[in-house]
Amino acid sequence: MKIVKIAAIALLSTMIALACGPVESQLQTEPGIAQQQTMENPAVPGMWGTTSTSDPTSIQWPPHWYGVRDLRAQWWKILADSPDTWQFENHAKGEPPGNTYFLWRYHKPVPSGTKILIEGDFPHARMMNFQVCAPWSPELPSIGDGTGIPEIALLDEDIVPDPGHTNPFLPGADRNASKRHYHITFELRDGNPVALNGAAAIPPYRAPGNLRYGCTQSGKNGDRGPFIWMRIFLPDHYEPYGQVATPVIRIQFPGQEPQLAPITREVELNMTQVPQRYSIRENPAIEEGRSRKEQESLDALKQWARANLAQAGEPGDFVPKVAQVFTHSDGTLKLIKSFGTPLFIGWLRNADDPDHCRTTLLQAYRHLYGMSPKLPPPANDEHTSGHNVHITYLYSAATLKPGRVLVFRGKAPKTPRTLAGNPIMESSEQLRYWGITLQTGSPIKLIPVIDIIDENIVIDAQGNYTIAIGAESDRPANAYPENGIAWFPWPVGDSLAVNVRVMSTSAQTWQHAPQRITWEDSDYCDLNKFPYAVKQRMGEYTFEGRYLLKEQVERWTQVGSPPYQLPAQW
Repeated sequence: MKIVKIAAIALLSTMIALACGPVESQLQTEPGIAQQQTMENPAVPGMWGTTSTSDPTSIQWPPHWYGVRDLRAQWWKILADSPDTWQFENHAKGEPPGNTYFLWRYHKPVPSGTKILIEGDFPHARMMNFQVCAPWSPELPSIGDGTGIPEIALLDEDIVPDPGHTNPFLPGADRNASKRHYHITFELRDGNPVALNGAAAIPPYRAPGNLRYGCTQSGKNGDRGPFIWMRIFLPDHYEPYGQVATPVIRIQFPGQEPQLAPITREVELNMTQVPQRYSIRENPAIEEGRSRKEQESLDALKQWARANLAQAGEPGDFVPKVAQVFTHSDGTLKLIKSFGTPLFIGWLRNADDPDHCRTTLLQAYRHLYGMSPKLPPPANDEHTSGHNVHITYLYSAATLKPGRVLVFRGKAPKTPRTLAGNPIMESSEQLRYWGITLQTGSPIKLIPVIDIIDENIVIDAQGNYTIAIGAESDRPANAYPENGIAWFPWPVGDSLAVNVRVMSTSAQTWQHAPQRITWEDSDYCDLNKFPYAVKQRMGEYTFEGRYLLKEQVERWTQVGSPPYQLPAQW
């Protein structure tokens, strides 16, 4: 099939789409049922076991398990890659390549009171969380697939480990503790997500205990089954599983004993919708810890990614419309906070028409997804399904003229250092993680081609960083770490979507975190607000990007003469 290259701004409008989009404000709520049980019961709700029963040699394999007996096949997976070895085609869903993503989905709705029981070892990583589809109601359907209300989160810090074991994500904890097992429960029932889950369902999505309430059904019409995400951000040394076995999933139907959960179902194969139903026998576990349908989906993604990369253009092929929409008059990139991916895309397609935003966009968002910034939680949440609720997403887009480079400068927010296997977990008082990915692709998926994280940059004695990005032929002579500049080549693409992920996990959100930017601060319908809201909140910590000539960067200091001194002003 002939692949047609999409016009730049149309491309970016939905390119930025599946990258994900969130939000966070400090809200007060009554304890949910899960938290009430935590307060009333000295035992830990959701801790369904106290010893490991996840040894594959002792697993009771059910008759419905087909193929290789490998528990990794329960999950659909995107595995972390090292920045030294990652291939663009392996990460075609917009995710940063240094992180691991697991997804498990049941093939049909389940009875109320069904429990999903998960146990495993805490991974060696920067962050781990689980997110279960939110309890379903006709007014607030847990749709999934990037639309509708977000999932309910269970963050690593809030999980109580088994007796005698260590949670290595707590500040000051031994990150290399050998005993690190946990048991958690997702009880599935219908109802209001906030009433059931309390503080876990609203920003900053923190509540103690190993129990969360999730959906019995999902989809616009409630005809699909429950699902669970697990994310592992920056596993130590980029070992994709975090140096532990994958968590084991069991399902317990009302009145029955727990049993090993089947291999994940409804794996996306064709980029836009789930495939036709297939039987369990048609999706056996195969080698390398995958299922047959999982491998088919990954092969299809790779094929799609190769075709899109071949049509992406080259750096230096300047796209004026991209610069017009995403550049301030002073030459800096606009960074815009996402308030729900469908809402952001709708705004971007009519970015110069505030009246359309006021009269059409907000009403359509509410009608289609039951969501609006002006409704009570969780309908006003700034995330939508499929997004990490602990991350705020800041969007922009970039395009280069020949001889120019894109430079980011700012004060680096403090984050824990973990990639090298650091022994002690540092505080996440400011942020847990931040990263910048630049992506090409089509309106359906995004392909990261540049991945910048808080641990692969250079930070000076004052806590500032300088990042330069451009064609290899335009690399400034002083763009090397010893001169205080982290260099990232722009390998492909006439224009790239810019996605800044800012992760806040503190129960008291840092004052400069973009999670604190509200809809009132950054109303898409007000041209005097949204382009400036990120800078106003983040101040000197803003991820400020600017296009510069190669020679301008080289004039910052004499090449090869440390200590490197950057000018106070650009």
